[in-house]
Amino acid sequence: MQGAENVDERQKYSRLLQIYSPVRLNGTNQIIAVAELYQKVDALQADINTAQWHTWLAVGLAMLLIYLALVAFVRWLSNTIGRQETELIRQVQRLTELLTQNGELRKRVQRASASAAASNERFLRRISAELHDGPVQELGAALLRMDRVVGQDQASLALIPNNVWQEQLPAIQTSMQNAIQEVRSLASGLGLPQLEGLRLDEVLRQV
Repeated sequence: MQGAENVDERQKYSRLLQIYSPVRLNGTNQIIAVAELYQKVDALQADINTAQWHTWLAVGLAMLLIYLALVAFVRWLSNTIGRQETELIRQVQRLTELLTQNGELRKRVQRASASAAASNERFLRRISAELHDGPVQELGAALLRMDRVVGQDQASLALIPNNVWQEQLPAIQTSMQNAIQEVRSLASGLGLPQLEGLRLDEVLRQV
């Protein structure tokens, strides 16, 4: 509120709302005067302050709610990432353990294969040695005895006396029987020991 015409009002009140209202000629739009009104702004200022306070309160509450929502979301996201990271670490550790176990199993299989190959080689050597020391020697002895009887001349086989045959045949027969027994022993040793003495239906049931 400015001007010399309202000096008295400005001395009484620090703030006034100055309102100008035109005065028109009755029944026409002709302005014949202007009315000047003054109104105190205390109530209006109080309303403005209240409105501002309500506005700031609403803005503050909205910002607080948004902040709390953001904090909750970030915390939930952080917890989710933490759980997933923990689960991923656990799975990596489990995979590492499985890889280690697979490596150990592979080494065991390699050692078992090498051991089986060595065992088979020793087994074949033992079978070869037993065949050589047992049936082969018995058959060789029987052949030597027959060579002594027959000699180099196959045509003279019919001329060999019966007493010579009677002397050599028991030894030849014994050698042949021993060789057969050795072969049977070796053959029985090649079978599975846990199946020995079982009937056919029992063997099939175990299989």
